[in-house]
Amino acid sequence: MRIIKHMIVVLIALFMILGIPALYYLDIPAYFSDEDATSSATIDLPDQPSGIYYVVINKEHHKETQSLWEDFFSGKDTSVILEDIHCIAADQDINALIMGDILKARLPENQMKLREENITLTMSKLDAGSFDTIIISKDVADVQHAELPFEKEGFSVIELRGE
Repeated sequence: MRIIKHMIVVLIALFMILGIPALYYLDIPAYFSDEDATSSATIDLPDQPSGIYYVVINKEHHKETQSLWEDFFSGKDTSVILEDIHCIAADQDINALIMGDILKARLPENQMKLREENITLTMSKLDAGSFDTIIISKDVADVQHAELPFEKEGFSVIELRGE
């Protein structure tokens, strides 16, 4: 009888030490489901916002890969781009942030950094040309009276149309 009590106490202690944390952290039904890692590894993309968006690329930062980035942002198929890109979107430009997330999801992990900044700081960087890439919606650009560098030599402006 003493051995049975000892075994019960040991089993209860092991369950409390190992079993309870496992119940909280393990997804036990997933072990018995038919899905494997490759069939269920999808990224849920947000719906593409409607409107017109501009992607302004600083050519000074992307001399060798400028045409590849232009093709990528235009929606064309591109080969592998062996360079990271840093994008800025204004914190009040929600649709540009969503568009940036959609573009970021099309690239390998950590290749595109999307940072939201104060709208005034974003506009001053756009005017001064001290940025890598900026995503801005036409609505916000019109409200802020932003002068997009369509004609300037060191910049490339790509127009995206959301559906």
